[in-house]
Amino acid sequence: MTELSDEVQRTLGDALSAFSRGDIGDAVSLLDAASLEHRTYQQVHDLFALRCMRASIAAMSGERSISSYMADVSSSHMHNAVVLYLEGLAAMASGTGLQTASVKFEEASRADPHFVIARLGLAAVHYYRGHYKESFSQYRVVLQTLGSKAPPIVRVGMGLCAYRLNRLDYAQKMLERALEVNSDDELALLVLLVIFLDCRQMSKVIEVVGRLRLILPTNAVVILKVSDLVYFRAVAQGRVKAFAPSISRLLTEVRGVANLEEAAIADYQEGRLNMALGNFSKARVLLDAALQTLPNLLAARIHYARLLLLSGKDKESEQMLLRINAEHPNQKEVLLMLGAQAARLGLHERALECSKRLTEGVAPEDIRSWSLASWCARLNKEEARKFSSLVARIQKEMGKTMGLCAYRLNRLDYAQKMLERALEVNSDDELALLVLLVIFLDCRQMSKVIEVVGRLRLILPTNAVVILKVSDLVYFRAVAQGRVKAFAPSISRLLTEVRGVANLEEAAIADYQEGRLNMALGNFSKARVLLDAALQTLPNLLAARIHYARLLLLSGKDKESEQMLLRINAEHPNQKEVLLMLGAQAARLGLHERALECSKRLTEGVAPEDIRSWSLASWCARLNKEEARKFSSLVARIQKEMGKTTPTQLLVNIATLNKDVDGLQRILDQELGADVLSLPTLAVAHIPIVFNLALLLEEKDRVRSRQLYIFLVKKHGYFQLPYFRLHELAKTDGLLKQAVAWLVLLQQIVPDEPYSIASLGQLLFEQQRFMASLSVLRSVKGRPLPVVLGLGAAYLRCGQHHWEDSRRFVSGARDRFSFVLRRDKGNMLAAHGLACCLGLEGQYECCQSLLDRVGEVLPNCQYIRRHYGAHMANAKILSGSFKQARDYLERDKQRTPLQMSSLAFCLLSEERYSEAIAVLTEAMDACPNHSFLLYNLALVHCASFVASVSSKQALTIDEARSLRRSLATGLEIANRFIKINGNSQTLRVAQTFLRFVCIYCVDLNDREIKKLIAAGLQAAAEFEKQNELWRRVFGSYIEEKRAADERREADERKRCEQEQQLAREILEGFNRARGGETAKFNGDTDNWVGTHQEDISADPTSRHLFEDENIAHSQSDTMSGKEVYGTPEVGEIGSTAEQADPSEEVPTNAGNGNGRQE
Repeated sequence: MTELSDEVQRTLGDALSAFSRGDIGDAVSLLDAASLEHRTYQQVHDLFALRCMRASIAAMSGERSISSYMADVSSSHMHNAVVLYLEGLAAMASGTGLQTASVKFEEASRADPHFVIARLGLAAVHYYRGHYKESFSQYRVVLQTLGSKAPPIVRVGMGLCAYRLNRLDYAQKMLERALEVNSDDELALLVLLVIFLDCRQMSKVIEVVGRLRLILPTNAVVILKVSDLVYFRAVAQGRVKAFAPSISRLLTEVRGVANLEEAAIADYQEGRLNMALGNFSKARVLLDAALQTLPNLLAARIHYARLLLLSGKDKESEQMLLRINAEHPNQKEVLLMLGAQAARLGLHERALECSKRLTEGVAPEDIRSWSLASWCARLNKEEARKFSSLVARIQKEMGKTMGLCAYRLNRLDYAQKMLERALEVNSDDELALLVLLVIFLDCRQMSKVIEVVGRLRLILPTNAVVILKVSDLVYFRAVAQGRVKAFAPSISRLLTEVRGVANLEEAAIADYQEGRLNMALGNFSKARVLLDAALQTLPNLLAARIHYARLLLLSGKDKESEQMLLRINAEHPNQKEVLLMLGAQAARLGLHERALECSKRLTEGVAPEDIRSWSLASWCARLNKEEARKFSSLVARIQKEMGKTTPTQLLVNIATLNKDVDGLQRILDQELGADVLSLPTLAVAHIPIVFNLALLLEEKDRVRSRQLYIFLVKKHGYFQLPYFRLHELAKTDGLLKQAVAWLVLLQQIVPDEPYSIASLGQLLFEQQRFMASLSVLRSVKGRPLPVVLGLGAAYLRCGQHHWEDSRRFVSGARDRFSFVLRRDKGNMLAAHGLACCLGLEGQYECCQSLLDRVGEVLPNCQYIRRHYGAHMANAKILSGSFKQARDYLERDKQRTPLQMSSLAFCLLSEERYSEAIAVLTEAMDACPNHSFLLYNLALVHCASFVASVSSKQALTIDEARSLRRSLATGLEIANRFIKINGNSQTLRVAQTFLRFVCIYCVDLNDREIKKLIAAGLQAAAEFEKQNELWRRVFGSYIEEKRAADERREADERKRCEQEQQLAREILEGFNRARGGETAKFNGDTDNWVGTHQEDISADPTSRHLFEDENIAHSQSDTMSGKEVYGTPEVGEIGSTAEQADPSEEVPTNAGNGNGRQE
């Protein structure tokens, strides 16, 4: 085994201690810090151990993925099994991923067969699914592997599975062994208590109760249950007087730790005890007290009616019994008393009716029922004859029928007892022997199985069907228990024996059963031979054909298996196994339409109770109206394509999803007629139509909707949804008494109905009746989740009112929400409420983490959708993230006054006082009666004034006037708030604080404003002086700039004149130089032209050149004969102006005496 470093071992120990104390944040901090420190270590096992514990805590906290914690340590193949196990743990902890968890645990077990903790996870998954035998097997493997080092939960789990399987002796043994390992295991003690109560082992019960009281000292329910059992044991033994002091001591002890409801139950039990002792006066006082607290406690009402009957008050007792019978029909004790009273008063018809109801349905096994009926039967010879025949028939069938019923109720010991008694009456009863055979197979009593099979063979020696049935039962039991290999030899011997007496068809059935057995053992070749032989004799044997198709599918012959399954499905439609195989094969081959068709047929009609059907159809099931609408429409289309009439229920669902009121009304008219409200009865199948129509009519026709709800209440009083809708409608209309009345009526029909109690508590709380609300919510027996949620919400609201015990209320709310999350890990209301509690307690990181998890889903609760952003903003504010909080608050366009105050606070933290004042002013305009808005607005005005005064060194008159106006507004608002009368300590503290703030602001105004104004005036004067000086300096600067510009313009003009003069001189020199040369050149040219005149005339090019030369010559004459005046243009100066400065000498060809430029 890999050794961990001492430091890591200490860290793991500290983290485990913190986790055990409930300090999850401390444990996480320790592990995260150690992980960062050990990331660079060479020992990767240290880091892996830290990561494993951190991932385990995350999984148990409800996180759906732990990949981020194990990313840097999961590369080694040695760690794969652990990572898979932790992923399965996270999936199982989420409460909705049992299938994923099972897959992960199985992969972990395959990755490392020695990693037995994965089998522990598999055992837990099987237990949650109700597969107790498979769970027990996994626990047993873990116990065999680990031995004495197995954790206590292994033995407790085995005990729980054994209890669920009705093996009480083995369960007791395992739980006692678990307590030897851990004597303070509450779960083991609680299961042991239940077992001892079932077995009525009173000494053991008292011992376990004593141990539990040491662990759970304030739990009164356990003592009440013990006193109840002691009383019944005393009545059964006829020793009530002897047991009375012990019961009284227990009940007195209960009252020391009981709440109001538990004390009322104690009063009822003591009143019942005094009735048994004959002390009627004291019994009446105690029963009266119990019924005042719990008026719907049925047992107390029945005992009170019996007390009136024994006291001779026949009329009162009769009235009370009739009321009880109307509210709770067919109660055995009530019918017995009504029958006895009617018989005593001569009301023979009522007595006869009560006796018949008792003997025929309510209590046929009670001797008192038959005693009452026997007296009634004597009054009429015909009735006496019928009664005698009935008694004889019942005596004949009683044992067998009761045995069958007891078997269905999983009371195997009682069933075995009754069936054996039936066999004493008729030893050749084949049905009783077959049921006994099933019981012995369940209990794995193989010797008894062999004995019963022998008796059946003696009764029916040549009947091979019985042996075939026995082998069939043994096979299915073997499959259910996962012990096919162990039972295979016995089944094979039975089938071999069958063939000795069977005919051809029975032999074919034996071949089919043996082929099925070989398939289960994995021997496909032998199975195929046997199934072929069976089908040759019985080609229409459906079970053999289905197994043969499965054999082909498992052998990889998809086409053959598909063809055979389609043929079977055509001949025998809607067979569950056929549809499952067709759907699985279609999904694997990508035939989505066929897969969808099979899955929908499975879930809607063939096998809605089979988990495999829902697994195949899971992708079709969506928590989305649009998807549900598409799904329902597709189902209707498939039904139409198949030539079947679309079910009314499906049409109702489609109309409801589409909000088609007219379509739903048409369906209702077709089913029940136009006048539904006048019908005397309403079938259960039609309840959804009426209810959905009423639900849709709430928006359009509320009167009609209310009439339909009341109609449902009258016809089906136990259907609870109409009560809640009527309550909501009355509450929306402001009819609070009517809203309460509907909930009270529902509680009378269904006592202790949790949702009605939670709604009533919420309504009372909204009316500021806090104590009444808490009393209603605390009055429920047990801990139903809706009531616990309502109580947590009430505590949370009380904790926000800043009372003296507000911390206690917040702690109580947190405990309630945590309890709900432990029972239902996907409960968004509980997660949201717990986040609010953590926020109030200052655990901002946990609060924000929970809110993030809530935000990952789209909850169907309107309250969460409405307040999620506000609570995220609160968490951000408490953690100092004001900008993020402002973002959440600004997204909500329907902010409450509290949210407006939060937004103003966020703006105030950014020193945006004017915007904060505007937000609060808007809130004040919308809700002028909210005192806290006055308080906040006054504080913001004062804060703005103080911040402005503190941040400035001088003020102008206008600025000072604006500040004083703002301060005056704040003081006026503060004065309004201070004048509010109230007895609240919080209000008085706020008024005192605001008064001091106002005094400080006034004092600050008196001390600082004048100084700031004086400083402002001085600054203004100084500014004016500086402004005048600046004007003078600026004027000097402008004057200097103007003079400089004038000088620059004069210099520019002078330079231009010099350039012009120089240009003129150059031009004159050039013209003088060209004068003499031009004359000589003109003479030479004339001679040349005359000589070559003819050639020039003949050549066009030469003619053009000659013309150009004449033009140039004429221009030269013009230039030489005229002077040039003015400034030459840039083109006239030519390259000289571009290449040389005018002040410099223009270069010429000095060697040329004529002065021409080269």
